[in-house]
Formats: sequence, C-alpha cells, structure tokens
Amino acid sequence: AAAVCAPGGPLAIACGIGAGVISWVAVDLLAVEIAEAQGREPMRKALMERLGKRNEELIAQLRRYSGTRSAALAEAHRARLSSAFIPARDG
Repeated sequence: AAAVCAPGGPLAIACGIGAGVISWVAVDLLAVEIAEAQGREPMRKALMERLGKRNEELIAQLRRYSGTRSAALAEAHRARLSSAFIPARDG
C-alpha cells in the first residue's frame, strides 16, 4: 500500500495506512462471507431440528394442559350441578 502511495510525497504514510486498513477490512469481510456461506446450511439444518423438537414439546405441553383444564372445568360443572336444586332429583 505504501508503494502505491509513494508518489504522494509526505502524505504517503497516511495514504499507506488508509490503504492498509481498507485492505484489512476487505479481506476480513471476504473471510466472514466465505465462512458464512460454508456454515449456513448445516446451521440452518440444526436450527430447524431444534425448532421441530421444541414444537413437539410445546404441543405435548398444550395437550397436557388442555386435558387437565378440561377435567377441572368438568369437575366444577359437576359440583355446580350437584349443589343445584333439581326438582326431579331433589323434589
């Protein structure tokens, strides 16, 4: 970078530093892009597997909750009916 900027005279040092920083950032960005492209599909697959397992767990939890809640509501309904006056039964 300093060789390219050498004709600039006294500003060659600043120009060299700037060109070096730009080169460093460009190479770093390229390395990140390559690493991301190589690891994207395996990471996506792992995330989708985890989400699928979590989805199954949530469905099971909702079914358990729904069953428990339905049983509690049915019991409350039975208790209300048994305490209510029904002429055919209590008459």
